[in-house]
Amino acid sequence: MEQENHPLDGDLELKAREARVYVIAGEGYLKERWYSQADSCFYNALLLQPDNLDANLGIGQIHLESRAYAKAAERFQKALDLNPEHTRAQKCYTLAMELNAESKDDHTSSIRRIYEADVSEKTVN
Repeated sequence: MEQENHPLDGDLELKAREARVYVIAGEGYLKERWYSQADSCFYNALLLQPDNLDANLGIGQIHLESRAYAKAAERFQKALDLNPEHTRAQKCYTLAMELNAESKDDHTSSIRRIYEADVSEKTVN
């Protein structure tokens, strides 16, 4: 028995192909460090195909490069939600979480140094 094609099947295929074009362009921009253009491409891919793993990875990579580690981890987690076995998503998620923890530690120690400098300045005066 032949399976009947649904009219929307072609539309979904077209959207998937268009999303792939945006992802490829985004990856090219990312390699050149043109983050704004890459970001636009990846978001356009997600508009066409919200469950696009590669677009989520690309946006996560942009967040890593801009040191927005918590946002990067969120994107990599979305990629893992789509495919828990995806090795690159696993590694990137782990890296983003580690860098986020380190940046919080650095931030806390910086605040502590500022506070200690302020306190020691007050005791000297």
